Amino acid sequence: MSRKKNLKKNYIEADSVYNNFLISLLISKVLKSGKKSLANYIVYTMCSIIKAKTNKSPIDIIKKAIIKVTPKMELRDKKIRNRIKKVPIEVSSYRATYLALKWIIKFSKKRNEKTMSEKLAYEVLDILNNNSEIIKERKRIHRIAKSNKSFMYYFKS
Repeated sequence: MSRKKNLKKNYIEADSVYNNFLISLLISKVLKSGKKSLANYIVYTMCSIIKAKTNKSPIDIIKKAIIKVTPKMELRDKKIRNRIKKVPIEVSSYRATYLALKWIIKFSKKRNEKTMSEKLAYEVLDILNNNSEIIKERKRIHRIAKSNKSFMYYFKS
C-alpha cells in the first residue's frame, strides 16, 4: 500500500497591479535568479509598450496571443523497440498555457530589440499579426503529432 499523499497543485496568485493570473504566470516565467522586482519591471513595461502601440488593454492582447500559440498536443520521447520515437500527448489547459509562455519567452530572447520588455512586447504583437516563429513551431509540432498518431497508445495514463 502506498504511503504517498496526494499533493494539491499550488496555483499562482494574481498579480497586484492588473489582478490577473496570466500576468503573474508570465512574471514567474521571466523571473531569473530570484530577482522578482526586475521581472515585475520587465512585464509591466511590456504591458505599457503594448498599451502605447495598440491603445487597447494589454491583458486582452496578451490573452489573445497566448490563446493563439497554445498547443493542443505535446511530443515526448519514448523508447519503442530500441528506437526513440516522438509520442504525441494531449496537454492539459494549465500545461498548454505554461508551454505557450515558455515559447514566447524563448523566442523573444532571440529578437534584436534592445530591452527584454521591448522584445516581449513586439513578440506578442507579432503573434497577433501571424509573423512570429512561435506559430510555425506550433504548426510543426502538430504536424509531427499527426504523423506519429499511431504511437499514442504507448503513453496511456
